[in-house]
This record gives sequence, structure tokens and C-alpha cells, in this order.
Amino acid sequence: MKLHQLLYFAATAEQGSVRSAAQALGISAAAVSRAIIELEDEVKTPLIERQSQGTSLTEAGRTLLMHAKLMRSQMEKAEDEMRAVREGRTTRLTIGVTPWFSLSLMPMVVTEFLRLRQDVKIEIQEILGTGYASLRDGTLDLAIGLGPRQPLPDLDVVPLFSYASTIVCRNDHPLAQARTIAELQGQSWTLSRDAYEFESPYDELFGQSLPGKAAPRVHVIRSALLSMTMVEMTDMLSVTPWPLLESPWLRGRIQPINLAVPLADRQTALITRRNNLPTPTSRQFIDCLVRTIGRARQAEDGVLKRIFRTIDLHDNLDRMIQDRA
Repeated sequence: MKLHQLLYFAATAEQGSVRSAAQALGISAAAVSRAIIELEDEVKTPLIERQSQGTSLTEAGRTLLMHAKLMRSQMEKAEDEMRAVREGRTTRLTIGVTPWFSLSLMPMVVTEFLRLRQDVKIEIQEILGTGYASLRDGTLDLAIGLGPRQPLPDLDVVPLFSYASTIVCRNDHPLAQARTIAELQGQSWTLSRDAYEFESPYDELFGQSLPGKAAPRVHVIRSALLSMTMVEMTDMLSVTPWPLLESPWLRGRIQPINLAVPLADRQTALITRRNNLPTPTSRQFIDCLVRTIGRARQAEDGVLKRIFRTIDLHDNLDRMIQDRA
């Protein structure tokens, strides 16, 4: 496979037709069509279905498109970094961050990193769930997010923290003193990721109703800020990591429902693309991340002490901190 073939194929998939792709690329439609035919010959399977109103992707085409977009993104990043070095301008670093980390430890990490690298422009996006599509397609350089339950074949996952979650409600909610899952049946919920991503005992809450109980009402709001605001201002319930509940932004605004049986722990992990060398800027950020966490856990600051009481550092992170001591 040649790079230009993948670029032309990606453009065709995104534009919806060979002609539109050619116009976007500034080349002839014949050149685009020829490159795609050669690419299909190389992979020995059709990639697009040609129709009178345009093109659509086959299953093989959808699979290859992810790789083509990643290669294009990596090439663009490499070109951008080379121009930055040549012209002495800023370099871009894009990071996906889970809400509890972004609202507690991330500001310290960013402050320290920018002290060392004033030439870098950081772009941060909230990342929820374990899909990591933006990391896979090259939009993100790395992610600090929810660790997946199962290994991911195309991503490297380094666990950093373990933490417990809790069900939360507004202050003075009628069910604030509930102690069992059964008492919460039939309530309205606001979640920042899809209900199917939650395991037992959440399936009892978000699934079918129990005899004599109303069916649950589950709403997905893909923003921790909006989801927690809904909890604060309505009777909706939600599930949140304990470290998020202890963050300066949220502490005291809502309250936990302390069930008799605690909810299962989850992990926050450093996630990068497998078989893809991180850029020097990404490596320096990861190094700064580890060093800053190492200092923060020894700090006397009351907020940090509360955060670290709700998390356990994974052995991987402990070793990384010791290696940089």
C-alpha cells in the first residue's frame, strides 16, 4: 500500500464520491479512481461500492479507513512538528482526560509541563467511556482515561490508579439514606456514558424494573459538568468516581448514597496507540505527568490529601515514579 493511495481512499470515503474527493485534493478524478483500484488490487478485496449517487464503504473499507486516517494524522503531526522546529513556533499536543483527573491533578501537570515547554500548545478534551475513537484515528496523542475491562488489541493501556465509584444525588434527596440497590429502582438517572458500559450491579439499576417498581429512566449526557449539574438541580441520580466527588469543583454540591455493599473499583490508565512511536513532546508530557503525581502525593495541601485518600496508585505508576526519582 502506498501513502497516496490511502490518502485518496480516505478523501473518497469522507467526501462521498470520487469526483468530490478529487476536487478536495486538487487532482483529477481519474487519478483518484486509479489509486483506489490499485489499492483494492493490493488488498485483494473491494473497499468501496460505486453507486450512481456516490460511493459507500464495504466492511473491509471501513476497517482500512481507520488505519488510513491514522496514517494521515500521523503524517500531518510529523510535518507540523518539523515546521515548528524549523520556524521556531509552537507545537500542538492533544490529550483526552477523564473528568476526575482533569478537575483535580491535571492543572498541576499542565502548569509544570508548560513551565518546561513554553513552545507547546495543549488541546484537552473530556473523554468518557472506553471507546477511544479519537485516540485510534490520531486526533489525540494520548489519553488519561477509564481503563477498559478487556485488553484492546490496538491500544497500549498502562494502569495508573484504582478508585471506587459511588451513586450520587442532590443534597437532601429523599433517597439520600438508601442502603440497597432495590431502593433505587425506578429512579431517573443521568449518565455520562452509555448504560451498557456499566457492569453489575448497575445492570440491576439501568435494566429491567423489579416487580412492583417503575421502569428506570436513563438519560445520557456526555459531559461530566452537565451531568453533575442535573444531579445538583433535579431528583436525578448518577454514578461518579469518588475522586471527582472530592474535587474542589464538586465537593459539597451533591452527596453520595452510601450503599451497604460498595460498588466495584475501576482504573484510570494512560492509553496510547500500539505500535506507534510517541512524539518527543508526548514522551516529555508523560514524564512530567509521572513526576508531578509523585510530588502531589507527598504534598500537605488539604485538597490533594482528600483526592489521594480516594485513589490507590497502581504498581506501574509507583515504578515509573521511582524510576524518575
